[in-house]
Amino acid sequence: MDAHRVRVFRVEGLDCADCALKVEKALSEVPGVVQAQVSFASGKAYLYLEVPGAEKEAERVVSALGYRLKPEGDTTRGVLGPWRWALVSGGLLLAAFLASLFLPGLAPWGYRLAALIGVFPLARRAVAAFRQNPFSMQTLVTLATLGALLIGAEAEAAVVVFLFLVGEVLEAYSVAQARRSLYVLSELLPRRAYRLKEGGVEEVPLKALRVGDLVRVPPGERVPADGVVVSGQASVEEAAFTGEPLPRPKGIGDRVYGGSLVQEGSLVVKVERLPEEGFLAEMERLAEEALLKKSQAERVVDAFSRRYTPAVLALAGLVALVLPLFRGDFLGHAYKALGLILIACPCALVVSVPAAIAAGVGRGARAGVLFKSGAALE
Repeated sequence: MDAHRVRVFRVEGLDCADCALKVEKALSEVPGVVQAQVSFASGKAYLYLEVPGAEKEAERVVSALGYRLKPEGDTTRGVLGPWRWALVSGGLLLAAFLASLFLPGLAPWGYRLAALIGVFPLARRAVAAFRQNPFSMQTLVTLATLGALLIGAEAEAAVVVFLFLVGEVLEAYSVAQARRSLYVLSELLPRRAYRLKEGGVEEVPLKALRVGDLVRVPPGERVPADGVVVSGQASVEEAAFTGEPLPRPKGIGDRVYGGSLVQEGSLVVKVERLPEEGFLAEMERLAEEALLKKSQAERVVDAFSRRYTPAVLALAGLVALVLPLFRGDFLGHAYKALGLILIACPCALVVSVPAAIAAGVGRGARAGVLFKSGAALE
């Protein structure tokens, strides 16, 4: 794959491992994409391209699935996130409940509206990804909600959709926390640097630094970029890089890493690598690559989820269509089948393993330990 151009994208809205599998499969079918790897743990997609311009088609395909593909470093916000849909659905649910107290005739319509608006983003993603995965968790919730509306259980449908959206919000928060642990190393870099210029010192943002610049690092400050000491002596703490808790003496000719802490003394450092290309950035990149190599537990959970959902739908069909032939009460059995579909959603199971792996790899990186894969951590 080294002969092909590699592009890294951030996948917005990627809040479940099942979603990552769908996006990866869809991207793999885009013309001009030799291979696609999507890491749920880091929330990024790695595309190996053989023709220029394939990323435009990739963005269109991912957008059709209900997600957003953005170049790495793009921090603009996209469409409504899960918490906004949960907020809208919850507001309508509350309004319908209040209507049931004072205007009972309007309450069923309020519940229907809350259920339909809440299930809309789930149904859209289920339909868009039907070819890649017809038995997704979004499919389960969509079928259960529409079924509840058909049998007249409007309030139950609205409550179920709202609770599922709240669950998505909590899952997204947990995943974001795990992903954030991968990038805490970059927080070691200072926000500014003291660059030497003719006649004095100027305070500049890190983006203004160039290779060859001379920067002064006073005591208590962190080195802004990888470089070599050209003047001064100091004790420098490099625990995040070497794992050694005690500071090490640094003098003229010694190399220092961006993010290391000058504890005693001061240094003048000649920048050799920009902050975004330094050792810290390399550690973060290696941690991300480690997450692309799934552990055995992740592979087991992925395989389980692909077989589990069709089995749940088949069992629900048995409860709704076959049992009433012997016991009667079609409406009651339909209600039980819908409850089975909702209770059996494996969301927490699918999210738990990759989130734990991401948190572990990130924690190791903070301690100066790099895992080459999730399997190595396991």
